[in-house]
Amino acid sequence: MIATTRTSLRLCVSACSLAMFSLAGAVQAFSPGDTVPGHLLSPPHGSRGEIKTEGSYAAGVWTVILTRSQTTASPTGDVQLDLSNPANLYDFSVAIFDNAGGNPTSMAPQDSSGYTLGNESSAADLAAQPVASVPTSAVDFTGAALVSSPIGAVAPVSLKAAYDAKNVYILAVWEDFTGTESLSKDQWTFDGTSWSQSGNEDRIAIMFNINASDWTAGCGVYCHVGEAGGSGGRHRTHFSGETLDMWHWKAHRSNPMGFADDKHVIFDTPTGGLGTRKGDDGSSVDSSNKNGIGPKFVAENDPGANATFLYNLPAGSKRAVPFSPTAGWLAGDTVPGHVLSAAWDSRAEIAADGSYGSGVWTVILYRAQATNTPFQDVQLDLSNPANLYDFSVAIFDNAGGNPTSMAPQDSSGYTLGNESSAADLAAQPVASVPTSAVDFTGAALVSSPIGAVAPVSLKAAYDAKNVYILAVWEDFTGTESLSKDQWTFDGTSWSQSGNEDRIAIMFNINASDWTAGCGVYCHVGEAGGSGGRHRTHFSGETLDMWHWKAARSNPMEAADDKHVIFDTPTGGLSTRKGDDGDSVDSKNDDGGGLPALQAENDPGVNATFLINMPAGAVRAVVPEPGGPWPAASALASLCGLVLWARRRRAA
Repeated sequence: MIATTRTSLRLCVSACSLAMFSLAGAVQAFSPGDTVPGHLLSPPHGSRGEIKTEGSYAAGVWTVILTRSQTTASPTGDVQLDLSNPANLYDFSVAIFDNAGGNPTSMAPQDSSGYTLGNESSAADLAAQPVASVPTSAVDFTGAALVSSPIGAVAPVSLKAAYDAKNVYILAVWEDFTGTESLSKDQWTFDGTSWSQSGNEDRIAIMFNINASDWTAGCGVYCHVGEAGGSGGRHRTHFSGETLDMWHWKAHRSNPMGFADDKHVIFDTPTGGLGTRKGDDGSSVDSSNKNGIGPKFVAENDPGANATFLYNLPAGSKRAVPFSPTAGWLAGDTVPGHVLSAAWDSRAEIAADGSYGSGVWTVILYRAQATNTPFQDVQLDLSNPANLYDFSVAIFDNAGGNPTSMAPQDSSGYTLGNESSAADLAAQPVASVPTSAVDFTGAALVSSPIGAVAPVSLKAAYDAKNVYILAVWEDFTGTESLSKDQWTFDGTSWSQSGNEDRIAIMFNINASDWTAGCGVYCHVGEAGGSGGRHRTHFSGETLDMWHWKAARSNPMEAADDKHVIFDTPTGGLSTRKGDDGDSVDSKNDDGGGLPALQAENDPGVNATFLINMPAGAVRAVVPEPGGPWPAASALASLCGLVLWARRRRAA
């Protein structure tokens, strides 16, 4: 996923200003012993965000729940499961690392057994039990445990599994032999003169066989084979075209974001030099915090913060903490009306990169052409010029959708196709992920609103996997609106008001009466002013909705992935549905007329965004140039900042 352009631009401007100022001799006051995390955390996107986790450490024991859809849209990199049939058994192995990384030395004492996963009626070593609701703690896993059998000084792991019609859930519990919650992977430490890196983290890796023909004894056959002792990162299958699926949970680099790193292992010869442990498509939850001679980013309000985690967050965001009505609030103080966190599963499939400048919104959205949920998402194949896909577009200037705001919208239905098609919006092929408007080289489609709504200029691009859409429009009010449902204190009580800028692109999946786009299906038959009502007109027909929101999704680098289903005008069914998984936002409301959460260190912060962040996490900011490194080197690292911010999501 592309890093939020607004964040990148703001960092760029402030970085350049600081760099110029630092040449006059500004020095950052780090003290001996100060530390900086070695990695920067961000929400994942695409296949890298398919494995959700909850990990906790208590009394020397790690407890981790991993959740993934049984099937995914990436069968070449992910094991595809069908736990409805007891005949289906799936090969896997397991390894844990106590404050260590994988290498020949740490792999030697690991369990060398290969196990199988199946359902409750199967002959599998790990029998998953059916569940009626998502397991949230160890007590929800009722089946027998599989206890691994390490052959050296490695703790055994107790595994249990569960499943429902969509997901598989794996519970892993193990004792940490050192009795330490290790969270210092590649941590930077300042000795008074220079910076150095050390430290590791606790981890668990579960490896599933996809199609390796020589699977016998699990991970040990494929991990760090033929390496010199102490080297790391080398995994490989032994025959061309064979692949393993790797679920890699990391206490420092993935657990704070609620995910495991989704990877796969491919073939190479022992001396081939190919990177054979590959990240799945999309963005990882972490990136290295290094500029060559020291940290690239430090914790906000450093020196002295010594944060455990660094988050890549937009300006204006603060950690969400429980609301206190007696915290000394002053008239005019505000609290955001929504709390942001990383999306997961189908809700995380649409990456978004939105920036505002000179009264104009520029938004890049992208999604895999094909997904694992064809009943919720339009399935695209832009390799064929005969394929045309119906869509419509609507923007909202500090407003929500309702019959009044929909009335002036463009009532046209358009088509998307490739560069050789007869589509209204012709996507151009690209060799790399577009990162700015200049990367979209095709002709623009300019929408034709019928009232006081700005026209939208759309361009599109595609590659073998993804489709990219660029939307540019003028904000008629000339305001970057980011206050959706904002709470305001008047000195006595709290009230909510405010909205946000948005764009909604609606694709037709199978509606038989598609004629004039969104206006046919949006807020039809409602009273003026009511909101949220969308519907198709016939049973079984569905629309795909890409809903980008300036306040609720853009800070988390995503659009909200939804779909619209059928109901009668008076049926009362909620017909605008979120896709499977977690959204990026939730309402900040205690149900009794007060916020549930406030910004850390409020009152007085008046944050623009509230982020659901774990304890120990601090916003990452650019360090003052000239502090722990020469001013010239700092300037060079800052000049590369925007390229880093934009490229890390495409890696």
